[in-house]
Amino acid sequence: MPDQIAGAVDSTLGKILVVMASLMLFAYSNPILGVIGIMVAYQLIRSAGEKTGTSALDRLRSVQTNKWSPFTETNQFPYTLEQEVVKRMTTQNFNENYVKPPYAPLIEDTYDASPVV
Repeated sequence: MPDQIAGAVDSTLGKILVVMASLMLFAYSNPILGVIGIMVAYQLIRSAGEKTGTSALDRLRSVQTNKWSPFTETNQFPYTLEQEVVKRMTTQNFNENYVKPPYAPLIEDTYDASPVV
């Protein structure tokens, strides 16, 4: 579908005109031709939306609105005892002035065993 036609059909006025043309085809000709005309109009509007990108934007908006639906008020839990205890705990002071000890560990005889990595 050419970009100019897709842009014209994807507008509100274009959609109205396509639907009216398909309904006129249904009213003034054979009913089978009218049903086919309605299906063609639907396909034309859908493909014009895909060509211009408005259908992708609509899908993206619906995904973003449903994105936070699992995080409802029913999933909020009361303040627990564990949270209260952790909040009351004081921070531990670690020795930041670490001095390397003057001794080194000794390895005893390994009896030809391979080292554990």
